[in-house]
Amino acid sequence: MLNRLICMILTWVVLISCEKNTSQLFPSEENDLWGYKDVRGKIIIKPQFIVACDFMGDIAAVAKQDGWYYIDRSGMILSIRPLVIDNGPDYFQEGLTRFRLDDRIGFLDESGRIVIAANFQYVSPFSESLAAFCVGCKKVDAGEHSLVEGGKWGFINRDGNTVIAPQFDGVKQLFKNGKAEIKLNQEWLMIDKAGRIEK
Repeated sequence: MLNRLICMILTWVVLISCEKNTSQLFPSEENDLWGYKDVRGKIIIKPQFIVACDFMGDIAAVAKQDGWYYIDRSGMILSIRPLVIDNGPDYFQEGLTRFRLDDRIGFLDESGRIVIAANFQYVSPFSESLAAFCVGCKKVDAGEHSLVEGGKWGFINRDGNTVIAPQFDGVKQLFKNGKAEIKLNQEWLMIDKAGRIEK
């Protein structure tokens, strides 16, 4: 009786594990177009994209001839579009990625849910739960890359609330070990998470 019970439990665990694994989708190429297959090799989203990135949670970034998009696990294109950084979609950092809406930037999570509305001219990825943002800055093309110049810089938290008011002339290093490098009065200085300048 005990052996039969153990066998039933093991079978149940294996079935749950298989169900979980079959939900994974992987980019798959066919005739120079990309779609997605499951772990068994079954096509779930037909090849139709020129680039298909891995799913991060419930969404994946894909490229068509007219630009980058997000799709869900059914292949439906979402209305939110990725922020493109140096010819590719922004990466997830600390569980969030940036998106663009009408020339403003916000954040969404791995379910595709908007976590912070697109209220920023420019905002960095999160680092140690803080992200640098600017007011009055502009994007400048520099060859294959682009730079953000001018304006005043501050920091927001993961709720999108300003925790360090925009007052700095630039940000070189995002927060690491509780410190960030900012520019103030033509000088590069270190600040803590309260915005206090390190002596």
